[in-house]
Amino acid sequence: MTKLHSIALLVLLLVTTSCKKEKDNFIHVKESCGLEGGNILNVHEATGTLLYKQVVQGTDRYEKGIFIGNSSIEKVKLPLKICNFPFEQFPSLEIGDALEVVFSARIEMLPETVDASHLRMEIHKIKTIHNKN
Repeated sequence: MTKLHSIALLVLLLVTTSCKKEKDNFIHVKESCGLEGGNILNVHEATGTLLYKQVVQGTDRYEKGIFIGNSSIEKVKLPLKICNFPFEQFPSLEIGDALEVVFSARIEMLPETVDASHLRMEIHKIKTIHNKN
């Protein structure tokens, strides 16, 4: 019985080590933004449109950034500005580009009485689905 038991363990070991793990294709982001708001919304594998934009704020202030719009998050109506976007993982991204993405993140929610153009978001992982351009 011990020889049969040893063979069974060897077969089990070979099967488990030969199985390949499915790659998730996500880019994992370790950098943090330090979101400190009292109302943080955690989202897991939401979808949206990543936009690299230059936004006009007021009459003479321009802000360049990476935003996610049209997200699948019901509680969020404003664009989400990514504060820790991994530019090095998207070297060909240019102003005006739009990509469909899946992402997991923390979002700093604001009270409804606050007049804001966007919400800040810290991503944990992101992957593209396909290019909209």
